[in-house]
Amino acid sequence: MLPFFSLCVNAYIPDVVETSSGQQLATGNILIASKSITDGIFNKTVILLTHYDQDGAAGLIINRPSKSSLKEAIPDLVYDDKTRLLFIGGPVQRAVLSVLIKTKNDRKDLTRVVGNIYHGLGSRRLIDNTGQYFSSDSEDIRFYSGYAGWGKGQLEAEIKGGGWHTIDVNPEHLFDMDFDSMWEVLIQKVQ
Repeated sequence: MLPFFSLCVNAYIPDVVETSSGQQLATGNILIASKSITDGIFNKTVILLTHYDQDGAAGLIINRPSKSSLKEAIPDLVYDDKTRLLFIGGPVQRAVLSVLIKTKNDRKDLTRVVGNIYHGLGSRRLIDNTGQYFSSDSEDIRFYSGYAGWGKGQLEAEIKGGGWHTIDVNPEHLFDMDFDSMWEVLIQKVQ
C-alpha cells in the first residue's frame, strides 16, 4: 500500500512558453523519449505535460502501468466495477497520487490540461472524493503514482540535446492507445 498522499497545489499555468531555440512548449504537449534514452525510468516513455511555465515543467508518464491494481495499491479509494491498474507517473514523489480524466463536461475541481482532459494532483480530498470521478460524466480515468519534473530550463536543454521529441496531445494517445505499444507507434511519427 502507498503511504498517505501529500497535499499539492495546482499553480497558474500559462498557455504557451517559447524556448530559447524557438520551439514552443505548453501544458498538454506530449514528450516522446528519443532512442538515445536507453536505460532508467524514462526509457521508451511517453509523457503528458500537465504543467509548463518559465520556472519548470511537470508531467505524467502515460505508458507505464505498475504491476499492482489500483485497488491493491490504494484500498481507501472508491471504485467503479472495472479492474484498473495504478500507473507509474514518474520518479518524483512516488507517494503523490494524480488523476487524469477524460470528461464530457467542464470540471471546475480539476485543472484542464487540454480539451476535455483534466488533471488532479494528490491530496486527501482527491482520495476522499474519488467516487465523483467515476460518474457518468467521466469517459475514462487513470490514477498515477508520482510524476516527472524538470527545473527551470532543464527540459528545454534535454530537448535541445536530443533527449525528447514533442507533439501536441491527441486524447486518443492518452486513453485509447495501447500503452504497451504507444512509444513504438509515436516514435515512428516523429522520426
